[in-house]
Amino acid sequence: MDGNPKFTRTFQADGAMIDQYEGDKSATVRGKWRLFTSKDRDPLLDSAVPGVVYLRVEDGGDVTFYAVVLADRERLRLQYTDRRGFTQEFTRVTGR
Repeated sequence: MDGNPKFTRTFQADGAMIDQYEGDKSATVRGKWRLFTSKDRDPLLDSAVPGVVYLRVEDGGDVTFYAVVLADRERLRLQYTDRRGFTQEFTRVTGR
């Protein structure tokens, strides 16, 4: 994650997600992820804007929703749906 180079989030093709902190194996968290739009809105999200892709992340019993602001081969920028203006930005890491 930009701003914290020791934190990585891995999205696997099967819907699994792994959060890790370099140097602290006890901080590893496993979860699930899923993309959706307003057409197949997650029932836990109050509303969804047409044309926006959303990401649902579930880990440790917590569910967080993000709007996908940017997604390409190198970068991922997510905006929290419940914290106006707060974002997370990730840069692809290879070879870890």
